[in-house]
Amino acid sequence: MKINRLLAVVKREFKERVMKKSFLIFTLITPLLFGALMVVPSLLWMVKSEKVNKIVVFDKSGFMYEGLVSFKSEAKEEREKKEDFASQIEFVKPPQNADLKSYIRKVGDENSEIDGVLEIYTEENGKVVSTFYGRNISNIKLVSTLERNLNSILLNTLLKKNNISEEVANELKKKVELKAVKVEKGGKTKESSFLKEYLKTFFVSMLLYMLIIGYGQTLMRGVMEEKSSRVVEMLLSSLKPSELLLGKVLGIATVGLLQYLIWVLCGVVLFIFNPANFTSSLEKGFIKPEEVALFLVF
Repeated sequence: MKINRLLAVVKREFKERVMKKSFLIFTLITPLLFGALMVVPSLLWMVKSEKVNKIVVFDKSGFMYEGLVSFKSEAKEEREKKEDFASQIEFVKPPQNADLKSYIRKVGDENSEIDGVLEIYTEENGKVVSTFYGRNISNIKLVSTLERNLNSILLNTLLKKNNISEEVANELKKKVELKAVKVEKGGKTKESSFLKEYLKTFFVSMLLYMLIIGYGQTLMRGVMEEKSSRVVEMLLSSLKPSELLLGKVLGIATVGLLQYLIWVLCGVVLFIFNPANFTSSLEKGFIKPEEVALFLVF
């Protein structure tokens, strides 16, 4: 195997692929796509909608509707301080003998003013069951607010029923805060969480998966292109098959390394213009320099 012939194949593969428009487009779009996937969901969660969700409450328990209304009637200033989503919910009591199914059908109408129907009833064993029929059940804020308020109302009702004072009730409602501390090699400790560790592992695994699949597909297309053209016949007349294959593998790998280098340089530029956020990420332990280095080596 002659090095000069191998380098000639590597140079040809590298130059041919770098000069393509697809290389430039993919190199620029990939960081933007990953950035959007990380930033856009957070921005959407932070956006506060002014829309008031009108919910019709069919309360067969006899006490839950009044509790929901009392939650709604809290002082506006207190609600604004809490930034509670409950201030954007309007509870409506249907007329007597109203048909539940007819109201559920109204929810499915896009032009209807009703955004959801909440059915509450008590089973024979005393368990309170609630069902929410909504046009958009993917609204996490709405569903979680309803569930939290219903649980609070039920708890307050049970406490009052057992003649428990408000002071004792507040003590019973207190929760234990559990902090997760990760112990590293050498006994070093740092505060972490399951969500942070899970997201980091998931992100790195998916990135590795996509890069390996992308590299494999590119290599396969490169081999197929050579097989379908007459260029390979000319190359094989002066090259060994092993030299041609190894040259293609190294050439395509060099193109991939160039892409990673460009992405790393983009990260360095972001660090220069906004070092505070990057430094805080390193200090919090979400991204470690050695992890970035190992990822690039892999």
